[in-house]
Amino acid sequence: MTIYLDLPTPVHELNELGFTDFEMFLEAYAPIFGAASIETVEHLLSSLEFNKSDWNTHLQQTYGINKRHAKGAISSAKGRVDGAKKYKVLYFKTLEAKIKSIGAWLDKAERKLALARMNKKIKYSAVITSL
Repeated sequence: MTIYLDLPTPVHELNELGFTDFEMFLEAYAPIFGAASIETVEHLLSSLEFNKSDWNTHLQQTYGINKRHAKGAISSAKGRVDGAKKYKVLYFKTLEAKIKSIGAWLDKAERKLALARMNKKIKYSAVITSL
């Protein structure tokens, strides 16, 4: 078991709002990164070809971010799109397996029903002949 201790931030590192410079950066950067990621996802889904270098330049110019941040937005968006595609394929395979299983269950149930009807006819005819 690992125990992490949260050390208090020294007062001289906090601004008037009670946040550090890094926390303020993250708060200000989150909407920019989110917008760049969303635009990248939309571009990945709408186009057949994806030129990473051109798109990296587009994000840098559009959102005023550096190359490293643009690459992070592209990687994040590409991971989400690829993950969604893999999930969709897996989902359809699962549905196919369920349909196959249901079909097998129906075949088995129909055979049981036919056997039960046949046994009922045999028993009924045996009762009639014994009278």
